[in-house]
Amino acid sequence: MRERIKEIIIRYFVIAFISIAFPYIFTAIVTGRVASDKKEVFNNFSKKVMVEFETGIVTIDVNEYIEWVLAYRINDFSEYEMLKAQSVLIRTYIYKTMGDTNLINANELKLEYLSDAKQKELWGDEYINVYNYILCAINEVEEKCVYYNEDLIYPYFHFVSNGKTRNSQKEEYVKSVDSGEDILATDFVSVKNVSIEEVNAAFSGTFTANDVEILKRCDADYVYSVRVGTKIYSGEDFAKNLGLASSCFYIEAQENAIKVTCKGKGHGFGMSLYGANKMAAAGKTFEEIISYYYRNIQIKSE
Repeated sequence: MRERIKEIIIRYFVIAFISIAFPYIFTAIVTGRVASDKKEVFNNFSKKVMVEFETGIVTIDVNEYIEWVLAYRINDFSEYEMLKAQSVLIRTYIYKTMGDTNLINANELKLEYLSDAKQKELWGDEYINVYNYILCAINEVEEKCVYYNEDLIYPYFHFVSNGKTRNSQKEEYVKSVDSGEDILATDFVSVKNVSIEEVNAAFSGTFTANDVEILKRCDADYVYSVRVGTKIYSGEDFAKNLGLASSCFYIEAQENAIKVTCKGKGHGFGMSLYGANKMAAAGKTFEEIISYYYRNIQIKSE
């Protein structure tokens, strides 16, 4: 990944230098004067995010906040086009949540991130290279967001699908698609043994292993509803209460426990980050990746 980071950074700054320098050079040659308007490589956007630390509140622009979020998600296998796709989706989510305002508290966004200090601590001498790599991806997609019928979408995503994403009953742009590469993920299958005591605590009751039953699945095999005693829970709520990796799960009753086997990681709606990264590795652009996981959408500047 280190060589790829250097290659992208060099390419970006060469392009950025040319885009900035050419108007000056051309104008100087033709007129003998230097052009007065200057295009900045990194823009300061009017939309801001407030981040609370123990030492106080820091207000940063949206681009920097997006870098913090991507810094949390990046790994040695993160493809450049995938980072660009995530940048567009994160910006879309932030602007969608902001509404008509230009300032939002990071607590409202509920996104995990790494501050500059945490990035420096994590990456050490490689910090500036990784930081610039991410920032190049953000700046290349500029202020692009995703729209459906001229409205910003809610960009659902998950980490690994069960091999297929889900249809949404609310959003028409979230349709089930094949994401078969996901089965190759190292954390595709996870197994958790949950004691009856844990079930009782999670669902506030007294149950046996046979009191837990999957009632309905969606077409993509994710759990739609689960019975615990006499109450019905959605698959997402059940998974959240028990700390399961995915809402695609299978339950096996055991003595004083249930064995839960999960496929994938997350709720299964929208873009699979693992599948999208595989698409990027195969040469797909960020536009192609986003348009695959979200149907009939438009990608354009806000």
